[in-house]
Amino acid sequence: AVAENVTELVLDLQKANNYNHIFAAATNEGKNLAPRIAAKLDVACLSDVTAIVDEDTFERPIYAGNAVATFKSSDAVKIATI
Repeated sequence: AVAENVTELVLDLQKANNYNHIFAAATNEGKNLAPRIAAKLDVACLSDVTAIVDEDTFERPIYAGNAVATFKSSDAVKIATI
């Protein structure tokens, strides 16, 4: 799929349904789409999430996978690659 077209589709769905979280697979396509969607919504893109602690808190590997960082997002809509 063309990233620009899918981005607009996801944005239309988010607007119509008021989603708080949008997840994409941590694949090449997902990592291409998620930042585009996040930029259009003016929120951060949370990449390579490995655990969801609660609705605002996530975990991801850092230092080549030798450590895990826990971070909290205050954005209204969370965009993440899982």
